[in-house]
Amino acid sequence: MKKIQLLPFLLLLVLFACNKYRKEGKVRTNQNFASELRKSSESLKFGENNVTLKTYPYRDFIPATVKNKDLLRCAIILYDTDSIALSDQIHLVKNYVVNGNEIWTAKYKEVTNSQDFKITTGVNGGPTWEVGSVVDVISEIEYKGQIFRLLSKNQVIEATM
Repeated sequence: MKKIQLLPFLLLLVLFACNKYRKEGKVRTNQNFASELRKSSESLKFGENNVTLKTYPYRDFIPATVKNKDLLRCAIILYDTDSIALSDQIHLVKNYVVNGNEIWTAKYKEVTNSQDFKITTGVNGGPTWEVGSVVDVISEIEYKGQIFRLLSKNQVIEATM
């Protein structure tokens, strides 16, 4: 009889434990992966393009009726430093924001080419890390079927009010 009573508890435990390892849209703590991400390059060369990132991590405190509006967001601009049109083989795939050993991962939803040498995108729904925290932002980029990572170091989480 005790085995039957334990079964629902064990099932719940397994379900909640599995959620810990979901990567997309969640925060996880992993010292080794955080260190690996921080070793990413701050600029990359793809054919004629020399690319780097501009990032703006922020929390939105402007009054609104949107649920979870104050969660972390991050605006990202990938651009060619020489203003050369970006290759159509450069694709933004995933974003990481690293705070200490905590890593928030999110896939890009909408990506726009506002100018030929610039790609603009963003992610939202992140953690509620403190405004003023210093984080590292890493974009995962696909180029000719290979994955690369590009780093924007020491970004301060801002607040919009």
